Amino acid sequence: LMALGDAAGAVEAARIAFDRSRDGHDGEGMLAASHAAFEALRYLGRPAEAARILRAHAALLQMKGDPMAAWFMREAGIVEAGEAPFRLLVRIGDRRCELSEVAAAVRSGTGADGPIVFEGWRSRPTLERAERLTVEAAGLAAGGRLDEALAVFGAAAAADPWDPACRYHAGVTLLQLGRHGEAADRLAETARLAPGWFMVGRYTWLAEELEAGRLPPPVATVLVMSDDVGPDPLATLGLVEKSRELLPNLGWLHLNAARALEAADRRVEALAAVRAGLAGAGPADVRADLLAQLGLLLGQCVETDRAFAAVLRSRASLAAEAAVVVALAFRNGGQRPN
Repeated sequence: LMALGDAAGAVEAARIAFDRSRDGHDGEGMLAASHAAFEALRYLGRPAEAARILRAHAALLQMKGDPMAAWFMREAGIVEAGEAPFRLLVRIGDRRCELSEVAAAVRSGTGADGPIVFEGWRSRPTLERAERLTVEAAGLAAGGRLDEALAVFGAAAAADPWDPACRYHAGVTLLQLGRHGEAADRLAETARLAPGWFMVGRYTWLAEELEAGRLPPPVATVLVMSDDVGPDPLATLGLVEKSRELLPNLGWLHLNAARALEAADRRVEALAAVRAGLAGAGPADVRADLLAQLGLLLGQCVETDRAFAAVLRSRASLAAEAAVVVALAFRNGGQRPN
């Protein structure tokens, strides 16, 4: 029923499934039903009921000795208190942490050698139909079929009025189509549904600058294309360099150049690009990313402390904030920085 967008029906179906599983002593069925009810209640914006169900789910996991029980119990408290529409979690090894839990996890020895992954977490799940359509539309956009992709992103938005992802991608697609005012509207809608959503701040700024005629469209294309360094950092760097000469005051270009230079193991030049970016102008989330990059490149020193503190004060970039929290946790825990 959730796949069809009927969250209220899904709650009732999950209740019936839970009762049947309990009567039949089917522990796995009870776990599946309680989690389904939790997700449907979150989608409906009923946090108190969702938290109650999640605590029951966590208790069932605890009986099995599942280590995820503790995380679900903590999550129930966050849901009950009122989740942010969007936040970043950190996976350190096999442990999922809130930003406030990272330092304790590192002190306990978690993730000494394991991967560190940032994970977006919303207060509402995305409906399956919207998710499926967004994947389809992204494939069309990657193949250059932008008008078709835009239509499918629109269908995804119609399927799920709370989903920021399809609206964000529609905004980026509209940018590529040169429809800058419409792009700004879609991106603003994304930010309303999920404040802090990945790079929505800088892309909103980009759409507004293009609509006002303050930024050459070819430079905007370079910004979009170079945001992901990709497998060939020197190719990305070559893409950015001409635009950096044309607009030496645009911090975003310097940030993308710095990331490409660091990926190419040219750290001294990367640091110079970061400093050039901080001397320039641009969106607030780009500046936060530059400050985080500065500290990560410099290592432990007074300038790093100041840069990291500025990132945490600004709250302009969730990704930069998460990177700083992890770097400080590993530094203070006496383990490897990442």
